[in-house]
Amino acid sequence: MTGEKSTSRFLDKFTETFGLYSFGNSTYGRLAAHILLGLAVKKCKIYSGPIYVDPRVSLFVIQPSATGKSTPWGLISKVAKEAGIDVDDVDEATDAALIGTIEQEEILDEETGTKKTVYNKVMGKLATAELLHFDEGSMLMERSSHSAHAMTWFQKALNPLGSEQSKCTKKLAHGDQIEFYPSCSLLITSHPLTGVLETILNKGFFQRIILYPRDVPIVERQGVEYQRVEKLGTRIFTEPDIKSLGQVLQEIRSKYSEVDASFNPNIRPVMKAKIKAFYEIIKNAHPKVKEIMATFIPRYDNYLAILAFHHMCDRNGNKVEIEDVNYAFSVLYLLFKDLMVWVEEMSDFYKLSSKEMTYLQKAQALFRRFVPHTSDGWILKSEFISKCSDEWRISKVTVTKFLDKFRGYNKLVEKELGGIRYVKMLKPGENTT
Repeated sequence: MTGEKSTSRFLDKFTETFGLYSFGNSTYGRLAAHILLGLAVKKCKIYSGPIYVDPRVSLFVIQPSATGKSTPWGLISKVAKEAGIDVDDVDEATDAALIGTIEQEEILDEETGTKKTVYNKVMGKLATAELLHFDEGSMLMERSSHSAHAMTWFQKALNPLGSEQSKCTKKLAHGDQIEFYPSCSLLITSHPLTGVLETILNKGFFQRIILYPRDVPIVERQGVEYQRVEKLGTRIFTEPDIKSLGQVLQEIRSKYSEVDASFNPNIRPVMKAKIKAFYEIIKNAHPKVKEIMATFIPRYDNYLAILAFHHMCDRNGNKVEIEDVNYAFSVLYLLFKDLMVWVEEMSDFYKLSSKEMTYLQKAQALFRRFVPHTSDGWILKSEFISKCSDEWRISKVTVTKFLDKFRGYNKLVEKELGGIRYVKMLKPGENTT
């Protein structure tokens, strides 16, 4: 530790002010604060050997309608503008809107006195804005070339600032092609999505952004309405807070804008322990869920360093210390756990078809006929698969697929002892350990 006093100048105050606009959305508020702080220090680089990430944070919020996901944009954009950050809204996520286009104009040639046509290059919003807000995130899930192009451009903007992976180019009908490196952050909001797991598996978009899916139960919505009634007829002036928050961001930008992140070497074992904790969360998950969640962990490792760097800037520090890493982990750990729950709920790995239910009943009946190989009721997996294959007259590969499905449905558990795999069919209400 450096002995510096750990006080938040921006993150806590912004989150508190955010709560006046969107009740019960404190995590969303804190992540929005990190979007703004990341933009203030976006020119910094966080190196790991020759490779770097930049401190920008982008966010994809998935919440039901009328739960406060869009209302706070007014606050976010005002604080950004106060800090000198250019903001914009994406109305249509077309190539022309995001990357650019040409506009035809008729002008008078002063030498000849005749009209001539000129083509003016108009840069898109990914080139001109620092913070882009897109309130139609569900459009990105549509099966169309238009949606695919938009996701590709957004994904490029999420790559490290100034890297070749972030370079956007577009050929025009006239003149030179458009070419630029986006330096913006994205705030994308959407109502609950369907069919998103295929996109997660086949594209890298959602791994590059902080994905924040949140269900809001009816009882919580009712409580929020009560909070609104408590403030009915009372005006709260947030303009002074907006101004002071913008000034703090300017101060942070002034101090850190050209400085690469510095880390105290004593944070390395702590970082490793935090990374291990992410893998511990997915250790006992269904294999398919584990596969999906494992694709997020490297990005969460990046965000662990990024949010720790943000926290250091917020407390006016000079090096990232253990307290900064602990702060970052406290934010990301719960996000990661909630994300895994959402992936499990979105997946169909746990739903058995009528055919699978038939084989489940057969497996349960066959298991009851086995003499357990251990005192607590486990049997050898290899023997169980062989017996199922013989009696059901299907291949061992197909049997294994059925067993994986049953395991995801919490009807079967598996463990390893001395390098040997054992399985157990669970009875209703039986513990999975």
